[in-house]
Amino acid sequence: MKKIYLTLVAIVRDQEHYIKEWLAFHRIVGVERFVLMLHRCADRTEERIRELSFRDDIFIHHVRETAQPSVQMGAYHWAVRNYGHDSRWLLFIDSDEFFFGTTEDHLPSILERYEKHGGLAAHWINFGHNNIPNREAVFRNGRLSIEAFTTKNDDPSHHANRSFKCAVQTEQLIALLSPHRALTINPIVRENFEPLVASDYATEACPINNIVRCNHYHTRSMEDWVERSKRGSCNTVYDSEKVYDVARFIERSGNVDDRTIVRFAERIKEMIR
Repeated sequence: MKKIYLTLVAIVRDQEHYIKEWLAFHRIVGVERFVLMLHRCADRTEERIRELSFRDDIFIHHVRETAQPSVQMGAYHWAVRNYGHDSRWLLFIDSDEFFFGTTEDHLPSILERYEKHGGLAAHWINFGHNNIPNREAVFRNGRLSIEAFTTKNDDPSHHANRSFKCAVQTEQLIALLSPHRALTINPIVRENFEPLVASDYATEACPINNIVRCNHYHTRSMEDWVERSKRGSCNTVYDSEKVYDVARFIERSGNVDDRTIVRFAERIKEMIR
């Protein structure tokens, strides 16, 4: 049986307004299969997923567990056991993260160059709220969220910009250490082939995004931020009142316009139509 080259794994909660755009984008850049764990979803996220033309390649599972310290890591471990055996690469990201080539459209073509390594890490690029108050304004006149939120935090010393997400080769995987990092037989590397040296979520090295990047839409609109604060995190070790407070909303504001990802907008709109 033909082995799947790239599988995206994510835990998702209440993303009915954004999920189709996010899935369509990653389909366009080359993800063959999606493994989605819906965590206590109370909205129409699943309904929206099933409207997509490639829904047969989206495998939906429901997670209701809340007692463990990190629901996300439990879901990831389950996905590795059940889907890792027939996929060359597993990409672990969240539904507010877009993992793609800075100049190249086809992600598998990039990953092929890193097959001697345990995985490839892409630094976050953190996008702010663009002074958008609510979702009605986000999607005004048929635009996508990636067309609405275009200003990034461009400070390379900012701790959030030193964070990253990884695509990992399953045959190299020894253990998942965090949602950001894994232990592999050969080291996970950054785009310049330097081994990733990092804590569970950040590296001391200056971020680089010439080949691959992970756009992180952490705040979105004020309405989204308020709802996220109420919803909380799937990682119960986090204090939602501190993680999603007003200070962080302001701190993650963008100061530099970056429309690199907008080159995919028309293809996404066509796919979700």
